[in-house]
Amino acid sequence: MTGRQLKKRQRGSALLEAGLSLLILVPILTGVIQVGYAFRVYSRLDSALRDAARYASRRSLEGDCAERTRGEIQNIVIYGDPKPPAPAVPQVAGLRPAHIQVDYEMDGQGRPAGILVRISGYEVDSLFSRFTLQGRPLAAAPYLGAGLACRPEQAPAARRAP
Repeated sequence: MTGRQLKKRQRGSALLEAGLSLLILVPILTGVIQVGYAFRVYSRLDSALRDAARYASRRSLEGDCAERTRGEIQNIVIYGDPKPPAPAVPQVAGLRPAHIQVDYEMDGQGRPAGILVRISGYEVDSLFSRFTLQGRPLAAAPYLGAGLACRPEQAPAARRAP
């Protein structure tokens, strides 16, 4: 065999090795990207739920405040703000108020003792698969708003004509 023929055979085997290596490395790389994306979504949701539970623990739950507070809690999880501006973008794509459960744990006397905020029915759409979050992530906080008064929703002040 001459040196020229040997070089051609080596180039062919290098191409074959590269092709076989890619057959193994590409699925591994896409799997790592998919797991990383799913972890990012879960981490964002977990952080948003903790913020919402902390916010809810300091709010009054008397009268119509409970429902208003529930809406504000959902807005914190979705947008990061209890009263987001009109063109607000969700922190996590596809997250809706229906995906957020807010439960108040009551003590023996019927007063709130804790707040539990969780995600339920949210589908994470990764690159090649989808999975649904049922009851996880969740965040709990003790209720600290026992003495807070419920402030009525204030309408914007009317402007006077000059």
